[in-house]
Amino acid sequence: MKADDLVSTLFECGIDFATGVPDSLQKDFCFAISAEDSRFNHISATNEGTAIGLAIGYNLASGKPSLVYMQNSGLGNALNPLVSLAHPQVYQIPMVLMIGWRGKPGTADEPQHMTQGMITQGMLDLIQIPYLLVDSQTSLNEVSDFLNHKLSTPTGPLALLISEKTFESAVKVPNQVVSDLMTRERAVQIVTESTPDNTIFVSTTGKLSRELNEIREKAHETGRDFLTVGGMGHASAIALGVALKTTDRCIVCLDGDGAALMHLGIMAMVGESEPENFVHVVLNNGTHESVGAQPIAAKSVSFTQLAESLHYKSVIVLDSEQELSSFFLKINEIAKPCLVEILINSESRSNLSRPSKSPKENKTEFTKFMGVENFR
Repeated sequence: MKADDLVSTLFECGIDFATGVPDSLQKDFCFAISAEDSRFNHISATNEGTAIGLAIGYNLASGKPSLVYMQNSGLGNALNPLVSLAHPQVYQIPMVLMIGWRGKPGTADEPQHMTQGMITQGMLDLIQIPYLLVDSQTSLNEVSDFLNHKLSTPTGPLALLISEKTFESAVKVPNQVVSDLMTRERAVQIVTESTPDNTIFVSTTGKLSRELNEIREKAHETGRDFLTVGGMGHASAIALGVALKTTDRCIVCLDGDGAALMHLGIMAMVGESEPENFVHVVLNNGTHESVGAQPIAAKSVSFTQLAESLHYKSVIVLDSEQELSSFFLKINEIAKPCLVEILINSESRSNLSRPSKSPKENKTEFTKFMGVENFR
């Protein structure tokens, strides 16, 4: 299926507004829906629940259904507004969810996707959202018939459940911007090499954790980090929880710009609790690079200004290798909580490996590194 053709089909079904959080299974569609020549009004959302709210508001103002795209891991973020607002038994708000089906039963995928993939259909059934299974063999007529039938009478949300390799790779990808900024992988390497050996790291979802893991494997230093392989946006909360209990060691959260935006309220919690050992690193390339390099929402936000307003004790922006190394070599002297925004480019290696150890093995090694005994 061509992504451009599906965009046209959705428009013909009366949908002209789209929002959501990018998904790797739908990256070609995400580029098509946000293209300059698209007939859609499009806005990238910080999280899936917010996208549902936008769709509700657009319907109230226009009478039209909206499109909300997401990976199935984001369905949990969307559940509350879907059930308590958009549901047919509440406000009966029509909208079309496009959900990327990671971890689909019978397909090979990462451990963090398998449970979500197994329960995705059950979740939709439980909250009474009708859905159409869409893969490379599904015709546009099938999609059109499903949407027109379901949208022809008063209804709530409905869904298109998108399988892997549904879309042909024919959409023009935005041109790579030549940049003198360092890569995320290089920034992570400098940070890990410049901090004391007993520093505890918590890394965010996506390629950042894969890069950190590969750096540690090459240095024979695995087990020092908690890899937040799922639950996008929650790494900083996990790191804060560790910092509040492990007060005698420096805790570094390696966060992404899109992940930090997804649950910004965590930064308010950091400022309120004032952990004196917490370093919040936001690696900012302005994109959701791990799922296709789509631009993030609110790409003009200043994380340092935001952190300062939320009572972080120190903030800084860094964009050179020398500045980065010098800063982290003296990290124990910096007032905390501290926000470090590192400006990076949007490049990553195509041959990046994935962790060879299971999440359970990672947890066991990590808690041992922290010195936790009698772990339950």
